Amino acid sequence: MARWHEYRVSPAGELALAFTNTMVPLGFGLGAGLALTLAMGLPAEEGFLETFLLDLGVAPETVWDTVKAFDFLSRIGLALMFGVGIIAAFAGCFASSHADVATARGLVAATRAGAPRTDVPVPHQVERVVRKDSSALEGLLIMFSLVASILLIPLFFFAASDEFTGGMVVSGIGLAAVAGMVYWWRYLRNVQRPAQHRRRLEAAAHWTTEDEEAAWQAAREADVNTLESAGIPQNSQDPMRDYKRAKKRQRHQFVRFGKRLDRFGIGGLILAPAIFYLLTFLLYPDARQTSPSQWELGRRADLEGSTQQLATIGMAVLVALLLAAAILPSVGLLLQGLGERAERAELRLALDSPNAARPIRALLVYHTGQHGSAFGRFIAGTSGLLISFGPAVLILSTMSGGGFYSGAGEIFSPFRTIGVAATILGFALLLGGFALNASSHSKGMDFRNALLHRWPTLPDVKTTSEGDNTVQVESSVGPSLTPSYKR
Repeated sequence: MARWHEYRVSPAGELALAFTNTMVPLGFGLGAGLALTLAMGLPAEEGFLETFLLDLGVAPETVWDTVKAFDFLSRIGLALMFGVGIIAAFAGCFASSHADVATARGLVAATRAGAPRTDVPVPHQVERVVRKDSSALEGLLIMFSLVASILLIPLFFFAASDEFTGGMVVSGIGLAAVAGMVYWWRYLRNVQRPAQHRRRLEAAAHWTTEDEEAAWQAAREADVNTLESAGIPQNSQDPMRDYKRAKKRQRHQFVRFGKRLDRFGIGGLILAPAIFYLLTFLLYPDARQTSPSQWELGRRADLEGSTQQLATIGMAVLVALLLAAAILPSVGLLLQGLGERAERAELRLALDSPNAARPIRALLVYHTGQHGSAFGRFIAGTSGLLISFGPAVLILSTMSGGGFYSGAGEIFSPFRTIGVAATILGFALLLGGFALNASSHSKGMDFRNALLHRWPTLPDVKTTSEGDNTVQVESSVGPSLTPSYKR
């Protein structure tokens, strides 16, 4: 009888997949760091922090140092976050592309080793084989090549005309990097993509469309009562909408609450710009947009009485929203980790019992997928927060001399040890999250296969955008290993 089976890939492929699942929460952690940076920088920039501390009776010298510290930290922190974010995006896309290639190689190795035709590759592995494996990486390479070229070519000619050797060297190195990115892009399109297609054809020659359809049919028959098992009445006006709601209720309460905290945090980050713009127009009524990316604020309004109180309340709400965006997602990830551990324990008990009833569908769909460790995601997200601020404190503590950052070294030098510790801890947590994800992917494969073999379950339908249309991902709705077109 045909069934789905997850095949092992190379250790490098497992590490690439774990790395991909680590970069995503790192990005969320950097986003939380951005929210905290804005929560510190905006009140300092607009004078609210200074007024608040003076009203509390803090000494003026301490107030001024505190305001400068928040301003310095927010500016350096933003630059670091964007830099680390760009590196993380490149690394994540590269790792995802390599994981796709490693998955295809793993399926080809399985066919050459005589894998049974009845053990059909699981849909999430088929998806990695049939999709355009490097499209995201190609897009990043093209975007950064164009931006870097626009910036570096004029710099090179200006440096050459002024005989500025240092500028010529820097711009020359940058242009060489651009050439490397263009070469990489051509390699992905002209070498890697055709090679991936050949691997797909070899896997499809072993597991035919009929083999795939047999596995899909077995899952449909086992999952035929999906709506009924989820408690959806037969006379439901919109059964799929009701099923999505019921699916959320089927997960562990910690998972549900953790996801709710995630949504609250993201909602705070979405609402914060609206509050910020309202405050801007309240504080700077003469503000006007001079270009798509520039504003001329004009003179700051002299607020009094209820108007000043309204501005203060608005700034407090803005800071609260940004703090929620920074803290709630991390707490949510931690709760999801606790809930997923409880769900896995429940499923393992069911696997150990030969007479156990079929678990609810939401658990089977989630825990047969490759999601990594929720604790690993939590640790990686926390590392993003520490990496956002630790290096910034360390850099500011070493600054000396005049200029915009005058006095930064004196303010932050007492915190240099904290900056070093936060930086080391941040990267250690990042490695720890990566290690947990790698362990989860490798050691969890037997568990996922046990669930797939005993209780075949249809995957949730995925959608993607093609132009102005939203279409279903082919590998989430039926057989797709065999190409339906010629290249």
